[in-house]
Parts: sequence; C-alpha cells; structure tokens
Amino acid sequence: MYISKLHVFRHHIASPVVSTEIFPHVSTGFNDSVPAMREATVKSMLLLAPKLSDAILDNQLLRHFAKMQVTVLVALLRMNV
Repeated sequence: MYISKLHVFRHHIASPVVSTEIFPHVSTGFNDSVPAMREATVKSMLLLAPKLSDAILDNQLLRHFAKMQVTVLVALLRMNV
C-alpha cells in the first residue's frame, strides 16, 4: 500500500529518514516471492534513490539490482531492473 502511494509523500520525508528508516524495510521487497511486489520495489527506488545516502546507493542498492538480474526469471521485471 505505502509503496504505491510513495509519489505522494516522498517530498515530505527527510533524506536521513529514507536511508535509515524506510529503505531497510522497502528493500525486503527485492527478495519477495511475489513478482508484483518485486516490481513495485524496483519502481519505488526511482522515487527513493535521490534521498538515499551514497553508501546505500553504491553498496546495498546496486547489490540488490545485480542479484535480481541474475536470479529473476520474469522477463518484464528484468527489463525494469
């Protein structure tokens, strides 16, 4: 629910809060068994990335994307990554 409404309230959240409080929870969606949830997680990163710290962008986020490109079998989701 919150991921689908992220575009509405992302401007009202401070960058440190996104990095420390929101990203750890949203990033669990990269490993979700439901393809729609993984896709929503990837799309949400477009909105969250400008507020993430460089360390998270360079280490954690890129690692999640690389892992998804190798393991994801759903072609549509692979295109989004």
